[in-house]
Amino acid sequence: IFAVDDLVMVEMATNSTKEIRRVSAIETSPAHQITLSQPLSQTPGVGDLIATGEIWTPADYDHQTYTLLHLTDDRLVEFRRAVLSLKAAAAVSEKLNFSFEFDAASMDSTNAQNGWLLQAFAYGDGTPKMDGSQITKKPPVYTTGAVNHFGSTELHVASFEFDLGHARSEHRYINNHHFTITERASSLQIQFKDASVIPKNTWEASGTTADLLLAVGRERGNTVAFYINGQIQEGATNENNNEFNDWSATFAHVDDQTDANQAKRPKIVRF
Repeated sequence: IFAVDDLVMVEMATNSTKEIRRVSAIETSPAHQITLSQPLSQTPGVGDLIATGEIWTPADYDHQTYTLLHLTDDRLVEFRRAVLSLKAAAAVSEKLNFSFEFDAASMDSTNAQNGWLLQAFAYGDGTPKMDGSQITKKPPVYTTGAVNHFGSTELHVASFEFDLGHARSEHRYINNHHFTITERASSLQIQFKDASVIPKNTWEASGTTADLLLAVGRERGNTVAFYINGQIQEGATNENNNEFNDWSATFAHVDDQTDANQAKRPKIVRF
């Protein structure tokens, strides 16, 4: 069962093409029909598969917290009421990388409570304090994408970085020490080649807001998609690359409060 704002992957039976889109409307009468935010490359037909994936989206209230246990030599450290933000980055021909930032209160064998800032790198270089790498499931390499669109414009992307933008605040009381999420400022920074429009004179000048949807991979079981309702928040810059315009722009997520029950939220979906 699909809902408005779900991200779905459509697999064409005729040529096995897989494309990701956002569901913008659903009609149940007289027949079950969904409307997608952007047109597909071809009209779906009988036998085509439409599926969603594992969706991660931030809550606007009742933020979930975590308890983390970390063994350092022979000392067990407990991180309580941890709240997090995350970033994801990908560049052509490289693996998708995630980085996590936790704020938490800690409790060790001395019963001393302290505020902790933790960084856990799921994939990447450096020496992390906490290693979240998975041996059996490696992230996709960014050589193909099931979608790279801003509104109806297809983007030729070189690299991007998604930032969930969760700001965390510390609260200290007697026998109580915890953190909460106090702000969400999601953004998606991209480097891309523009072949059809001039971002600075159109998107930036007019304050264009549209779906910004990027995906790493295009195979079920090994694709991750990132979505924000985006608007350029910093001046777009470009440089000439052998007669190609290479652009760099940071898009901020714009909350759509026209419908409190279906307000657009930043999303990460694994298909």
